[in-house]
Amino acid sequence: MPPPSGRARRSRRHGLPHADAEQVPMGDQWTQFGTRLLRNATKKAVVARPDHRVSSRQRVKREHQPFGTGYPHRSHPVLWQEFCTRPWEGAFVNIFLVHLGAHYGRAAASPPLGLLSLAAWAREKRRGLNFTVLDQYLERIDYDEVIRRILASQPDIVAFSYMTRASPFVPDITAQLKRALPNCTILLGGPHPSASEHAELEVSHADALVSGEGERSFELILDAIASGSTFVDIPGLFWRDADGAIIRNPGSPLAVEDLDTLPFIAYDLVDVEKYWQVQSQSVIIGARKYMTLFTSRGCPYRCIYCHDVFGKTFRAQSAERVVAEIEHIQARYGVHEFDFMDDIFNLHKPRVYRFSELVNQKNLKLKLTMGNGVRTDILTQEVVDAMVDAGV
Repeated sequence: MPPPSGRARRSRRHGLPHADAEQVPMGDQWTQFGTRLLRNATKKAVVARPDHRVSSRQRVKREHQPFGTGYPHRSHPVLWQEFCTRPWEGAFVNIFLVHLGAHYGRAAASPPLGLLSLAAWAREKRRGLNFTVLDQYLERIDYDEVIRRILASQPDIVAFSYMTRASPFVPDITAQLKRALPNCTILLGGPHPSASEHAELEVSHADALVSGEGERSFELILDAIASGSTFVDIPGLFWRDADGAIIRNPGSPLAVEDLDTLPFIAYDLVDVEKYWQVQSQSVIIGARKYMTLFTSRGCPYRCIYCHDVFGKTFRAQSAERVVAEIEHIQARYGVHEFDFMDDIFNLHKPRVYRFSELVNQKNLKLKLTMGNGVRTDILTQEVVDAMVDAGV
């Protein structure tokens, strides 16, 4: 067998695919090249992810990825861009989602549906995203511990969702994160940021603020970060430019018009059994085995005390879509109790009737709670009967 050519030797030295290596399929060569690029090109570009910092579920997931335990940070633009346009798969972008809130006393805790829906949407649209979710309501840890856990994860992106009572702590939290992780993108969202917008971003050290629901805006933010561009083309986004000036992009924040296109809630990102051991954010007192669902968004009424995260246009999942997710949750978690977090579940009467019909046809035997999702002044006897038949 003749010795390899000089070109082949050089390719072999640098881990590049080459014509003389016919015994190795080209796809595998690119995977080998990507692996070597991560491990050997520059140690500073690889952030180690030790196994003791991740759950067994995440560890199993990573063992099936060709890049093992590292990914390039976006502060290294060449490597980051190569990942975004890579001919191989398996790179991780580390995203840390935080539900900020009360950490004292016996604060109630339910799964953070907004963040879990955001993660589910992003995972369906983009590959290579590694999510960590921290719910301060559930963990009952102080803000220093929140910061410590974020820093231990060394994320590329941190996103906070919170209500007004957590807002006084956000300036200090974001300042500490920016000092420790200057290249990390910090995002704000949820009820309070949506209500305060420019003022909330101004007092924080965050990079951008999403007003309203976040799935589509977050998808565009990921695209902008991956391409190395600014956030200028994301409608309705509040963000800081290179000089620190706050810009409000024209247009309205993007909403998901067809809620049937939403993927199922990413309950795999949280320990659901821990929520069964504490009081939920429900009218039902005591710990219990349950799940929460949002089946509609928006409300046409204009109560001055209520939030406006989802706007005034009512959008709802079809009864078939709601029942499909309930069946999925029952099969995976064995749950029959559900808290519906809708703002106005009973606005569209035909949907209520159809939902009740499907629940009984499939003999799902549900126990439903709608703590804030029923408007009483539009209730009719027919709607009440249908909701009772469904399990309310």
